[in-house]
Amino acid sequence: IGLPTNSVQECRQLEKYKAELQQRIKEKKKRAQEFMLQLVAYKTLIERNRKMEERMGRSLPENARIQVPFIILSTGANTQIGLEVADDKTEYEFTFDEIFEIHDEIGILKKMGFCYGLDTGEYTAEGFAEAEKLLPKS
Repeated sequence: IGLPTNSVQECRQLEKYKAELQQRIKEKKKRAQEFMLQLVAYKTLIERNRKMEERMGRSLPENARIQVPFIILSTGANTQIGLEVADDKTEYEFTFDEIFEIHDEIGILKKMGFCYGLDTGEYTAEGFAEAEKLLPKS
């Protein structure tokens, strides 16, 4: 402390700081892209529900709507599953005797094609145009 620094040390510190900033920008860009995909998926779901209601000429019954948020738990057919629900239905506890997977709504909506292939990089020009319409103007 109190000793002067030389330009080599300063340059290294600035390069390290620059690399840290670039990494933060990269992470924020990735998060922004994921948020855009989520927005496209949700708006596509809303549009799907609206079109189904128009086709039917009335509101969809509860069992025909995809409500969010949701999770899907998948496991083998022979797995024993236990479920405990709190009285106020705000907490659920599952027990499994074998391996299981948890899938959230975004992952499922992506698998259902609600992101027009943007999540996998396998999109068409039409799909890109549809997704672009769903995003806010910049």
